[in-house]
Amino acid sequence: MDRDTKEFARKVILATVIVAAAYLLVSHFNQIMGFIKMVISALTPVIAGMIIAFVLNAPMSRLEKFIRKKKPDMEQKWVRRIAVICTYLGALLIFGLLISVVIPQLWSSMIALASNLPSYITSIVNFLNQLLKQMNLNFHISLDDLFNVPIDELGTSLAKWIEGLTPKISDWISQIDPAVVSDIGRATVAVLKVVVKFCLGTVFSVYVLLSKEKFKRQGRKVLEAFLPDDKVNVVRHLVKRFEKVFSDFISGQLAEMSVLGAIFFVVLTIAGMPYALLISVVIAATSIIPYFGSFMALVFGSILILAVSGLVRMIAFIVIFLVMQQIDNNFIYPHVVGSSVGLPPVWVLVAVTFLGSMFGLPGMAVAVPVMALSYTLFSELVQNRLDRKEELKKQLEEEVEQEWL
Repeated sequence: MDRDTKEFARKVILATVIVAAAYLLVSHFNQIMGFIKMVISALTPVIAGMIIAFVLNAPMSRLEKFIRKKKPDMEQKWVRRIAVICTYLGALLIFGLLISVVIPQLWSSMIALASNLPSYITSIVNFLNQLLKQMNLNFHISLDDLFNVPIDELGTSLAKWIEGLTPKISDWISQIDPAVVSDIGRATVAVLKVVVKFCLGTVFSVYVLLSKEKFKRQGRKVLEAFLPDDKVNVVRHLVKRFEKVFSDFISGQLAEMSVLGAIFFVVLTIAGMPYALLISVVIAATSIIPYFGSFMALVFGSILILAVSGLVRMIAFIVIFLVMQQIDNNFIYPHVVGSSVGLPPVWVLVAVTFLGSMFGLPGMAVAVPVMALSYTLFSELVQNRLDRKEELKKQLEEEVEQEWL
């Protein structure tokens, strides 16, 4: 069999495999996605550990360099251990500070919302009635008709209703269906599973950071044992691209979150908004989810300010938020994160929508780096094929020239 025939047979086999794989993917899409989700669920601790290790690797490496510079005679394994311990203690401290800020202020705002609810309803209804009057519409909203009780007595009625509801809840608990108890038990087990997986992932991440060079050597040996040299280089290139894209994204995103949170805190403080620190922290934390994260932060901040300061201050907050979002989208994000990601907005929206529908909030969170990696690799593939075609074209021109000579 000559070389052309072998090449043709290889292309036919490859095309057949691709067509068969596409058919199986389309015809059994739900089963395949279910299997993928099952595998991902089983590997959740490992995946979580790798993500934690990847995020904490950058600060740990900087801390390790600092310790090595200050203590050049210290043994490497102790430098690594001290750096890992300090990194995790710092991450735990930051997480604890955030929780200590968010939970108390959120609880106090919910209490304020419940106690001031009648006055807020009155303000909203009066605003709507004035708007209807200005529009010359012969319609009036009556609070007594809405609640069948004077609005001033709404708080008292609500308290009596809750007081009368308490024995009913006790009776309901005593007569609760065993199936409901089973559902509560399953929900509790599910929460405990999440906690256990997160703890296992944290432990796994510690081992990864302590022995990351060893894991790299083992991975390189496995590749060299089972793949040709050219394929090994391709895989190593892909891994380097993956590490660079995700590392740049995480560094840029953390910087963008810090800058955005600080700017919002300053602006909200100057504007006299309540809970400026809490709202700024939530805005910074949700900014990791493009488009949808800002909407969630807007809803959260609006409800919080409505609970404490009323409707007018809430509208002022919405205006400030929308202006700040434009500044972030056009100046902060492109300069801080855009240079590392380099994705057109339409592809960001496609990635967030698709991965969000497939994997929920975790999919939204990783949508930008995943799309950036795919975009970069596909661009390199296209450029390599164009360069190869250009080389073949030059070779053909040279052969034609030599024939004429």
